[in-house]
Amino acid sequence: QDMKVELNKELEDDKEVYEQLACWCETNEKEKTLAIATAEKNIKELTEMRAQEEKEFLQAVKDDTNAIALLDEAITALTKFYRQNKMPMELLQSGGAEVAEPQPELKFKDGNYGGRSGESKGIVAILSMLKEDFEKEIKTGREGDAVEAQGQQEAAERVREIGRASCRER
Repeated sequence: QDMKVELNKELEDDKEVYEQLACWCETNEKEKTLAIATAEKNIKELTEMRAQEEKEFLQAVKDDTNAIALLDEAITALTKFYRQNKMPMELLQSGGAEVAEPQPELKFKDGNYGGRSGESKGIVAILSMLKEDFEKEIKTGREGDAVEAQGQQEAAERVREIGRASCRER
């Protein structure tokens, strides 16, 4: 009789522990499922955002490439014009024009400009600088875009690995 009472008591204790574990497992399962769904949603949002960024980047590259082509045409046309008309390739500045307002100081006080010199030689040089700037912008943009794409892929893979690890724990 004592053994029966003891077994019934243990049975009740076991039922209580089972119910607690079952509740914990069920709650934990829901949390994991929710975490996985959230991670998948975040991956989708990141992928869409990255696709939009890439689309904008590709449009910027196209715009810069078109600008470079236009600058090339302008440089070619101006160079041809100056040569045909035997004109110097420098910006012409006449000293005969009256200046109504005082002009800004063109020299640095300490004499240390440090930038490119000789750009005042002509419009062709200025257009060439613009072209170089666009080319550098494209190069830098491509490098940055590649880093962004790699980072997005790595982040998505980390999130997927967390999801896979969570599924293995089930």
